[in-house]
Amino acid sequence: MPSLVTSIIGGIQGRSAAKNAAKENAAAADSARAQLLANAERVNPAITLASTVAGAGVRTSAEAAAAAAREAAARAAGGVTGATSTAATGIRDAGATAGAGVTAATTQANELLDPYLTAGGDAMTRLTAGLGPGGGLDEKFDASMLPDDPSYQFRLNEGMKALERSAAARGAGQGGAAAKALTRYSQGVASTEYAAAFDRFERGKADKFKQLELLSGVAGLGANASARAGENLTAGARYAGDIGVGTERTAGDFEVGGARYGGDADINAAQFGANAGTRAAEYEGNTGIRAAEVVAQNTTDAARAGADLTMAAGDARAQGHVGAANAWNGMLSGIGRVGDAAIAGGLAGGTGFNLRGVFRQPTPPSTSRLVTGRSGIPGYPA
Repeated sequence: MPSLVTSIIGGIQGRSAAKNAAKENAAAADSARAQLLANAERVNPAITLASTVAGAGVRTSAEAAAAAAREAAARAAGGVTGATSTAATGIRDAGATAGAGVTAATTQANELLDPYLTAGGDAMTRLTAGLGPGGGLDEKFDASMLPDDPSYQFRLNEGMKALERSAAARGAGQGGAAAKALTRYSQGVASTEYAAAFDRFERGKADKFKQLELLSGVAGLGANASARAGENLTAGARYAGDIGVGTERTAGDFEVGGARYGGDADINAAQFGANAGTRAAEYEGNTGIRAAEVVAQNTTDAARAGADLTMAAGDARAQGHVGAANAWNGMLSGIGRVGDAAIAGGLAGGTGFNLRGVFRQPTPPSTSRLVTGRSGIPGYPA
């Protein structure tokens, strides 16, 4: 049977050992929990910062790439625009030179027709003057024209000179007979020469009409030359105009093509920049989301582990309290048994209480839980 001393010492030692073990376990759990939370607090900001830096780096790279694309597109568009402008200017200059050459060739060709134009113009002037009123070609012969006939005047003068010489030789002088003879002669010559003068007038008029035919031919040549010159001028102007239109169309096509290339380059650069910005934003967003998920997971895991460690510390403290209670229970049970034995010995010897068994060697404390028997006394058998 355990002694009273061993029961008290065992209970005290058991209680102390249980509390110390519980304190150490709880302290270890609290330390582990604090370290876990500290690690989470230290790692999570680093994860968030790394995500932010990575997103910012990608965004900066995307912006730089987009800017470079826009700059390259601007340089390319400027180069193409400059080249097309130079080409268009060259085409226009070539067209202008060709048009001027055609105009000059037309002028030179028409200069070759100038003599015909001049002769035709002169012929037309003479024809118009001859056929017009008082021009002589529509004139009709009458007696008043006879004195102007050279043949009539010659025969008349020569005949009258002969009569005058004959009268002077006869001594008639300027007598009435001579005068009458001269009158008769002049009348006879006029009568004789009228038909001849008319014939000569008509032959002269026919000759004039032949000349008019020649003039008409020359005028026709002038008219043809004029028509040819007009055709040359018209054809030259049309050809020069066609050259101008063609060169303008070609130059316009070059300029439009250059402008279209520049527009396409700007659009492609803008699309590249937009795509780069979108991908950078997606990467930044995904990185932020992933970092947030990792931080949340770390925080959750730390909280869960902390809760588990908190519960473990609580369990350790509870086990300490239970162990202390068990130690106290064992001590009280030992004390009760010692008391029971003392009472029983006293009654048997008839000499009062016997305390010989109280101071025995210590025995290990009981680790049994507190049990209440039917008697209601702790440690007493049921």
